[in-house]
Amino acid sequence: LWQIMPSVAREKGYISKHADKRNHPFQATKLAARILKHNHKNLKSWPLAITAYNHGLAGVNRMTRLNGT
Repeated sequence: LWQIMPSVAREKGYISKHADKRNHPFQATKLAARILKHNHKNLKSWPLAITAYNHGLAGVNRMTRLNGT
């Protein structure tokens, strides 16, 4: 349902040696919502928050800073 990288899921406690919650629709949606909320809080823009979901927050921050937009 959501494409969540293992490193992000591991950092948030969604992957353990017994389970990978990324494969559970409800749990994965909760994590995706947390990621989008965090991105929006930092970028102040939903289109950029969604772009950061796919390309990473650091990269979007860098590109907006370099382009002044």
